[in-house]
Amino acid sequence: MRFSVLTSLWLVVWLWGSDVVGQVVIDVRTDTSVATPTDSVLILKRLLRQDDSNLAWQLRLGELLLEREQLDDAEQAFQRALQLDSLSVAALTGLGRVHFHREPSKIIPFEKFKELIKQDHKSRAIKSFKQALAINPEYLPAQYFLGRTYLARGDPNSLQEASDIFARLAAQPPFYRDVIYQLGYCYQKLGKLSLARQTFHRIRPRSPDYGRARIRLAEVFYGLGDYRSATESFFEGIDQLEDPALLDELFDELKVILSPFELNQFEAAGYDQKKVLMKKFWKQHDPDPSTPENERLMEHFRRVMFARDNFHFTAPPYYDDRGKIYIKYGPPDDRYNSPVGSLPAKDNESWSYESIEKGLVFDFVSESGYYRLVDDLSEAALPGFDFNSRLAVASQLYQQRGHLSPAYSNLTVGFSWDRINQLRNNRAAAVKKHPGEIYIHDFHAENFPFVTRWAQFRGDSAKTRVELYTGFPMQGLKFDKSGSGYSYFVNFFIEVLDTNFNPAHQQSERYSIKVEDLSSVAARHFLLQNNVQLPPGPYHLAAVISNPDHSAKGVQKNSLYVKNFGGAKLAMSDIQLSLNIVESANRANQSIIKNNLSILPYPFTRVMRSRPIHVYFEIYNLTVDERHRNDYEVSYILTTIQPERNFWDRTMGSIGRIFYSRPGNRIATQVRREGDGNSAFEYISFDLRNLSRGLIELKIRVTDLHNQQFAENSIQFTLIK
Repeated sequence: MRFSVLTSLWLVVWLWGSDVVGQVVIDVRTDTSVATPTDSVLILKRLLRQDDSNLAWQLRLGELLLEREQLDDAEQAFQRALQLDSLSVAALTGLGRVHFHREPSKIIPFEKFKELIKQDHKSRAIKSFKQALAINPEYLPAQYFLGRTYLARGDPNSLQEASDIFARLAAQPPFYRDVIYQLGYCYQKLGKLSLARQTFHRIRPRSPDYGRARIRLAEVFYGLGDYRSATESFFEGIDQLEDPALLDELFDELKVILSPFELNQFEAAGYDQKKVLMKKFWKQHDPDPSTPENERLMEHFRRVMFARDNFHFTAPPYYDDRGKIYIKYGPPDDRYNSPVGSLPAKDNESWSYESIEKGLVFDFVSESGYYRLVDDLSEAALPGFDFNSRLAVASQLYQQRGHLSPAYSNLTVGFSWDRINQLRNNRAAAVKKHPGEIYIHDFHAENFPFVTRWAQFRGDSAKTRVELYTGFPMQGLKFDKSGSGYSYFVNFFIEVLDTNFNPAHQQSERYSIKVEDLSSVAARHFLLQNNVQLPPGPYHLAAVISNPDHSAKGVQKNSLYVKNFGGAKLAMSDIQLSLNIVESANRANQSIIKNNLSILPYPFTRVMRSRPIHVYFEIYNLTVDERHRNDYEVSYILTTIQPERNFWDRTMGSIGRIFYSRPGNRIATQVRREGDGNSAFEYISFDLRNLSRGLIELKIRVTDLHNQQFAENSIQFTLIK
């Protein structure tokens, strides 16, 4: 290597602290070190106009242009550097990196021909790196990028070459995490998953925050069937990721299943926010939060890998348009490939998704090996065909696939361009009905019906106490004989996530249900209460219930906004409905005890008119007089806001009401209280027998008689017979 002419050149091989390996930095002894990249390019060009024989400046210009992805200009700069010094390993390596970053053509036969004669971009990059290493075999950037180029080629022989290069580099001190990452990725691409796992694990002790290794490790764990570790590794990797290129790759795979709103969110987001949205999307779409693996994410991994294996293309995202449709919709109900040579047409195929939506069919036409999604099969006609000839080809292609879908069979009679337009319009309407992901999780279990509601009260340390009430019918449960009675067990899981989908609370319990006699089970319900202390703000709530062998399971997800009961303004808690409220000093079931009252929760929205309903709520920030006494008034109004229509209403309208006397539509009462302190609680029981059936609203208003401030709240339920 000829250092005599490179007196102002210094080389930094940046392997440890960056994902960019082999970056060449040239000190040109100018103010470019503090200038913007654009300014630096202009300065260097001006300097080179004054002295175009300065090799260091030419190399630095090439580096800056390469960083800005101005590949043609960068190539010219490195070529001029080689004219100044034909043995410059930095120039040869820079030229190789230019070829490495160039995208291949989508015309696959053309690319294959270029590969055959060694004129494709990857072959030219390999040639440049090998020329550099022939001059200086120890030049790390050339070794590194030679390995990267073989890895990018992706065929087994090239992958083996890449793994040999990175294995040699990894065996030499010091420890470079990016070299270990590339070696692990080679093993992953070669299908040597156990070796890949061991290699990626080498990074973690010294660099636990290396996010992209965690992402690749997630893919390896998936391939090994360890879905729990795959899920954990993926989310750890997203949190730690500092690699815009890999995040863009993950986004490219994800965007085909995003709704238009989600897609706009992603495209408008900056780097850090995009990571949050990525994590949020997969947490939101986890069908069963009670399991350690995210089943929807694992299905996405499966679809992406299937698309790359079966609909492969040489450039990112490494699959053609068939892969995009597969990732979004999953396997087609039916698929048809036109026989090769049966018609004067390009290779083509069609997919049907009639089980998702009537008219949901897709046509693909091969453009030199890349299958492109087309509006209709007239695009399969060979170049040079006029309109009528293209229409004739389309007619025959649709006749071949008439069995595939009614959308195609309708074209076989009275074929015309109008019929094709109708097919296109029907498909567009079907696609519009399903703008986001298409996935239905199979729990391999019967549905376990249950309901979850909540009420909020002032908690401790500026937090809010959220009481979660869950109930389910005991009818249909398969009790086991246990001693003198019968028993049944249920697993109950609750998860509360913040706006970034990080866990704010997680709880998993197993409950035992014991009865003495099965004859009473049919009319009974089992009730649970779980209390959570949370800071005010928005959350996501998930509840999962299942039997011990998971042959029956139910999942519910809700948005939860936690109220703020702080401040000095008069406030009311939520209204809690209860089956029974009694004074109790028994602390055995602490979750249902408030203010020495045992309050049995009622989580259901339907209330029987034949039995009373109990109500509990709390009042905060009452003003007090000099004796520290409060004075307030509570008014209760129950109103049938949507009466149930009875037989006479349905059959004879207003005439029928002459013969049928409806109960009252309103109950109202009012009480005045005095007590000690700034807080109070109230409970009351209502006899609902004189209230009309239908949708009921209970409205409660509290008035502070010291300052005339008021607070009110309401709750609705359906009154049934």
